[in-house]
Amino acid sequence: MVTARALLKVMGLLIMLALFNSAAIAEVNVTIDRSPVRLNESFQLVFEADSSPDEDPDFSGLQQYFVVLNQSQSNNISIINGKYERNIKWVLQVMPKQVGNFIIPAIPFGKDKTRPFQITVKPANQAGTSAQDGLIFDLTVDKSEVYVQGQVVVTMRLMIDRNISGYQMSDLKIKNLDVVIEPLGEVKQYQTKLADKDYLVLEKQVALFPQQSGRLEIEPVVAEVQISKRTLSLFGAFPDGNNIRRIGSQGVSIDVLTTAKESNALQWLPATEVTLVEKWQGDIAQLVAGEPVTRTITLAAKGLTSAQLPELIQSEVDGIKLYPDKAVLQNEISDAGITGIRQQKIALIPTEAGIYTLPEITIDWWNVSTGEQNQARIPSRTIEVKASANLMASDDNVMQQPILKDPTEALKPLTKVSDDKNDFWVWLSLLLAIGWAATALFWWYGKRRINASATTDSTQLRAVGQREAMKRLSQSCTSNNARDTRDALLVWANSLDINKRFTNLNQLGSYFGDQLQIQISLLNQSLYGGAVKRWTGDDLLRSCESITAQLKANKPDNSSDNLCALNP
Repeated sequence: MVTARALLKVMGLLIMLALFNSAAIAEVNVTIDRSPVRLNESFQLVFEADSSPDEDPDFSGLQQYFVVLNQSQSNNISIINGKYERNIKWVLQVMPKQVGNFIIPAIPFGKDKTRPFQITVKPANQAGTSAQDGLIFDLTVDKSEVYVQGQVVVTMRLMIDRNISGYQMSDLKIKNLDVVIEPLGEVKQYQTKLADKDYLVLEKQVALFPQQSGRLEIEPVVAEVQISKRTLSLFGAFPDGNNIRRIGSQGVSIDVLTTAKESNALQWLPATEVTLVEKWQGDIAQLVAGEPVTRTITLAAKGLTSAQLPELIQSEVDGIKLYPDKAVLQNEISDAGITGIRQQKIALIPTEAGIYTLPEITIDWWNVSTGEQNQARIPSRTIEVKASANLMASDDNVMQQPILKDPTEALKPLTKVSDDKNDFWVWLSLLLAIGWAATALFWWYGKRRINASATTDSTQLRAVGQREAMKRLSQSCTSNNARDTRDALLVWANSLDINKRFTNLNQLGSYFGDQLQIQISLLNQSLYGGAVKRWTGDDLLRSCESITAQLKANKPDNSSDNLCALNP
């Protein structure tokens, strides 16, 4: 009966899960292969979903603006690290019917649907093209003048009205000025119509960054096309390999302007948009002294490469140690060109509790769209650092010792203070114990013997703990393992007989002096600073061994008070 009930519960749960999955809304995303598009040019609309939508899509809403040339669907299923993933994709090849900015309404997939999206269609561009025997080669630039080190997007379009078996475009040749050339992705393929004639378009884009002011001249580019042509014979059709055509584009000139006189920036940054943002790992409202926190600063500039972006320098703050990691540089490519990104991670370690103010970070840049100097900015931030909970607890329970700035300074022996109240409670406990039953008395007596034995061996157990802690520290330092050394260093410090508890490495440096503090700083740099040089633990181990030896030498030997003199 129990088994039947359990089976019914499982079946009910499975039915509920199935109903939930069927009722879940599938999110369908829409992307376009390029933007903007031109009249009589085909482009791709891609609809993607991570689960099965309610029904098949209804693309009738597109017919008002576009002609659907082709449609395909793919369904991919993958299992990565035990995680089931599904991807359904619909790819439409469409061609616009008219020029304008169109808001495409939501495309329904049954109850599921996409979000409305916008597409810009520009007039057909045939200006400056070079045509020859069914081939058209067009070279255009997005601007006729640019600031020095600014971006110019060059577009080469090879249009062909017949089948081809291969093609090749020559590289750009620049006269007069030095430029940096960055490719903008792979060659795109789509269809267009010119004078009621269909063409296959092969589009290639590059970004130019002139390094000098003056007149920049782009020489004509040559394209070579191999036409697909088959010759009939007794043995069937075979390709004619001699049918190769060449066509050249027109040349283009661009005026490169000098840096703007109105700009007083430390570094010249001509861009269309610059952003500067920060991100913290974890909750910055819960910062604790001695514990690291990572701050990530990201600088992004549209129209510049990452190599052009300045270093992100953060000013020093008293009470906070900074360990910057190596900057990560990245270029994002789009139809508008390159967006350079520079990302800097910085590990911050507050040395003590308190309130700190991190100064603002500013980057001045020149807005090429408005002709004005702008500033990207991260405002100053005030943070509060709390004391370690372990440190506060240990300070309440452990007798305070003077800070040992020098390992050679002698440690003063603690004076034992007798307490009459403790004696009173001992005698009271003995009187009560006498009144107990004989069995309770024997149990109490045996318990007392065990405790006495444990007290006798406490000094030996402590010595074993110190030896084990030093052994672990020696192994981690010898193997140059920075992370294991960090943990072993705290274990070693807390095993010392100095009546002091440590919760982070900064407390060790403050207590034992400058020599150990230097070694701890090097250790932190390797852990949080992304240092290229490999960390070695020899010097740190020697400092700890020296401290241990000095503590042992300066420890008072009270056992000599109980011995008789050899020569009375």
